[in-house]
Amino acid sequence: MGAQRKALSVGILVVIGILLFVPWPGMVFYEHYSYFWWGPSTPQEKVECKAGTAPFEFVRGINYESWNVSVNKSDGIETVVAERSFLSNDGYGRTYQRLVLVRKDGRLVEVMYTSSTGPSENAYREICYTLENGTRECGLVLTVYDLDSRREERFTIYYTLWDYLRKCRLKGG
Repeated sequence: MGAQRKALSVGILVVIGILLFVPWPGMVFYEHYSYFWWGPSTPQEKVECKAGTAPFEFVRGINYESWNVSVNKSDGIETVVAERSFLSNDGYGRTYQRLVLVRKDGRLVEVMYTSSTGPSENAYREICYTLENGTRECGLVLTVYDLDSRREERFTIYYTLWDYLRKCRLKGG
């Protein structure tokens, strides 16, 4: 009876160890930080700890055409930085996007995305007026408003339940 109980205890410890320290196939644990602000609105910020495949789906959902990409490798860490800027909002806005992917030992461990939009050169018009002394003055005036916005997404990825619990759940996420 004692040997069976000991074998059961060892078996339970092995299962707990596997669940805690071995990566789960097809799923990761992650902390997701998101921030969004648009012109007159109140910024919305959220931090969640979750499990699933969302970080990979987010990266797959980005259209990578016309990005400027740089890669830095050092001590088993690869950092890919992709950036671009383009006219948006019917040409009145300019959007800047930046995506950073960090891989450690071949595994994606962090995804950071930032998108910010502000007025482009097309949002300004030259307005001229004549002063009382007859002098004509001209200047650029912003004619299109509420173009400012900012979006941030950050995924910190944990491949074992132990790392997730230690780094995400224990800090109150």
